Amino acid sequence: MQVGLENPSSHSSWKNEAPWRPPASASTGCRPPPSPPSKSTPVPSSRSRRRPRASTARSRPASPPPRAPGTSRACAPNTPAPGPSAGRPPSPPFLTGLAPTLHWRAEAAGWDLLGFEALTGHHADYAPGSPDLPEVAALLRRLGETPCPGIELRHAEQRLEHYAAHPDDLRYFAGPHLLHTDLNHANVLVDDHAPQGDRARLVDWAWATRGTAWLDAGYWIIWLIAAGHTPASAERWAAEIPSWHTAPAEGITAFATANHNLWSEISNAEPDPWTQRLATAAATWHAHRRAG
Repeated sequence: MQVGLENPSSHSSWKNEAPWRPPASASTGCRPPPSPPSKSTPVPSSRSRRRPRASTARSRPASPPPRAPGTSRACAPNTPAPGPSAGRPPSPPFLTGLAPTLHWRAEAAGWDLLGFEALTGHHADYAPGSPDLPEVAALLRRLGETPCPGIELRHAEQRLEHYAAHPDDLRYFAGPHLLHTDLNHANVLVDDHAPQGDRARLVDWAWATRGTAWLDAGYWIIWLIAAGHTPASAERWAAEIPSWHTAPAEGITAFATANHNLWSEISNAEPDPWTQRLATAAATWHAHRRAG
């Protein structure tokens, strides 16, 4: 499989971190220019197909209409081509076996059109006892073995710097590994007809990050608790990821605290059912960690 990573360095955020979560994604993506292009003025590609954010505003636009669960979105390098192109080779295979295949890419007149593999399957079910849980664990194990590409990415300690309880806690989050960081169940597509252990794929890489390897398992814990797991059960699933065993206990607690602060801010500003659910899950995990 071949897919590219879009450079998220230009993303603004909710203060520094507001994840907006669409249910799924399209099998093709267009980046239209912000205004009609002229023949003499190059127009940089924009992010209208990505999550809308404002660097200073405290409100976010409403979620888009749901999309079919058998479709997917991934990212391609946000580097303009030198003039019009059609069907030029896709970017390097950074995410082989992790994300949908990028079949082709065409750029012309300020537009960037990406054609992805349309995945069959369903959104991952994170509920206790779900047969999808081992597949997601296998997916995160593969991600942990994937080298981080040499492109500009935000750093985990940068994203969480306003939410950590103490500045020294940020050292726990730093590292050289590639992270997805948005383990919403809708961002994991599972194909029941694929070989066992290789059925899950990650879509929506808008929050790709560089950091310590165990953080994605930690992000998964919050979504597992929101799906009905106890904190202890969620942490047992995180322990299926080898990198989780490298995490110091105080680092895990610091990460739980930072996410509790993050989701508390988001849910207070946007008290939607899903933000309240994630805030409750993050608070539950935070309390579990503090109780020892």
